[in-house]
Amino acid sequence: MIGGFQSALERDVLKLLLPAGGPSIVMVLARGMWRSVPTEYREAINAGRMLVVSSFSQGVVRVSKETAEKRNAFVLDHCDEAVFASLDPDGSLARLVAARPNLRYQVP
Repeated sequence: MIGGFQSALERDVLKLLLPAGGPSIVMVLARGMWRSVPTEYREAINAGRMLVVSSFSQGVVRVSKETAEKRNAFVLDHCDEAVFASLDPDGSLARLVAARPNLRYQVP
């Protein structure tokens, strides 16, 4: 499973996925890497069940609209199928999805 896990709903899903036996997780940051790993992720990272990546320099310490959009594009470019809790047809995420005609996606 790959995602940004930035919104409250995404963080709630991540909490359900983190316990042992859950799927492997790739968290893509919309900022530079953390200076230290948050406590709640250490066990999954140390067990090899979670990988955290970022394409931004350490100097990018805050998430912005631009970095979130770049992160979302990276996530979509690295998945075959996506599930969205909601998808605003006029939003930037919908534009990113539309630009990837081979991406299978669901909005329950």
